[in-house]
Amino acid sequence: MNATCAFAKDLQPLSYRVNSILKHADSKHFEQALLVREAAKRAVPSYAAISAVDPLVYEGREVLVNRMSHLHTDRQDPPWAFAVMAAAGYHKGGYCKLPHLGIRIRFEPGDIILLRGRVVPHEIEDWIGQRITIPHFTHSSMWRAMKNYTVFEGYDLEDPDSEDD
Repeated sequence: MNATCAFAKDLQPLSYRVNSILKHADSKHFEQALLVREAAKRAVPSYAAISAVDPLVYEGREVLVNRMSHLHTDRQDPPWAFAVMAAAGYHKGGYCKLPHLGIRIRFEPGDIILLRGRVVPHEIEDWIGQRITIPHFTHSSMWRAMKNYTVFEGYDLEDPDSEDD
């Protein structure tokens, strides 16, 4: 637990940056995500403990080292939530490719990309060097568990093909 808290503390500047990006990109969604976070803190003691150190509004974060990402969507994410990906390490290349939109986005150390990962298929191109990606995300199961369905508005929850976790 000490190591986890120390690592979360080291990532605080990134957490604040991710929160700011979410707040400015979609303030309504950000406010709803804060409500989900507060509900989770009340319901899950371990989440409350980590949240005391980590201000990140989303519950999910991974640290991926030299992991190739082929074309995919983030199927566990709610349809109207975001994936916020930060690049670190020492690498060149590794553009984020959105082939359905005909877009390639530079994704080198220090860059942050925001996208609706559930809706927009994305992949990472080859790179040279050590590549660390830190995606921040939220999952549908969290919003359901906390009884906040705002990220599903306009999305047919009864259609099993429309909401796969």
